[in-house]
Amino acid sequence: MVQLEVVEWNAGNGTFEDFKRLLDQCEVFFGCEFGDRGGWLRRAENLGWTVLEGNQPGSASTPVLVRRGIKVRRRITIPVLKPQPIGPGAGPDVNKQKNLVGGLLAKGQVNGPPVIFGALSTHVPPSQQHVKRNRAANKMTKNILKAVDNRYWPYLVAGDWNDTPGGDTPRIMYHAGWTNNHIADEIRPTHGRRAIDYVWWQRRVKGQRLVILERSRTYQNRSDHDAVWCRLTITRRRKG
Repeated sequence: MVQLEVVEWNAGNGTFEDFKRLLDQCEVFFGCEFGDRGGWLRRAENLGWTVLEGNQPGSASTPVLVRRGIKVRRRITIPVLKPQPIGPGAGPDVNKQKNLVGGLLAKGQVNGPPVIFGALSTHVPPSQQHVKRNRAANKMTKNILKAVDNRYWPYLVAGDWNDTPGGDTPRIMYHAGWTNNHIADEIRPTHGRRAIDYVWWQRRVKGQRLVILERSRTYQNRSDHDAVWCRLTITRRRKG
C-alpha cells in the first residue's frame, strides 16, 4: 500500500511559474494543452522529472510527468479518437487525434514489493451540447474504456473531460464501474462554475478496492482551469 499525490491541470493561459508550483504539490502530473509547451517539459526534465509525451500525432498535448523515485515500467500511447469533422464549437471543426498518454508506473513500499499502477492523461472534445461533438466525446470515452486493461493493476485516467459530473460521458464511465474526485469527495468547479477536470479510477479491480481517495482540492492559477489535486491510497491486487 502506498500514498500517491497527483495533479491534473489544463494549462490554458497559465504560466511556467503556475506549472512549477503544481509540480511541487505532486508525484504524478497529468497535463492538458501542452502541445506548444515543449520548453516547459524540457525544463521539468532538468528538474528531475520523467516526461511521458507519447509518439502519436497530438500526444504531446496530454503528457504525464513522473517525479524521481517512481519507476516507469512501460510507456503507453493509445489513440482513442481519430481526426473527424465534429462541427462548430470551441476549437477546430475537425478534431485533432485524441490519445491516452502515460505509462505503467511502480512506487516502492517500505515493506514489500512495489505497487504497480497506470497513469494516463487525455482531453475530451469540448462543446458537447452539439450533437456531433457529443457523439465524438461519447465514442472517445467508450474507446478509453476498451483501451484500459486494468485486470491486473489499477489505472488512473485524468484530464479535461469538458463535461460535468452528471453529463453523458461521465455516465458512461460510471456505468463501467469508474468513479472520480468529484463523486468520491465533493463537486468542485474547475472551469468557471463547471466541474469538468477529473481524476478517474475504477471502483474495484477483480472485486478488490485498490484505489481510495483520501483527500482532494483545487488550486487556482492563471489558467482558465483550476488544477485538481488528489491524495490517493493505492494497494497491490491480491492474486486469485
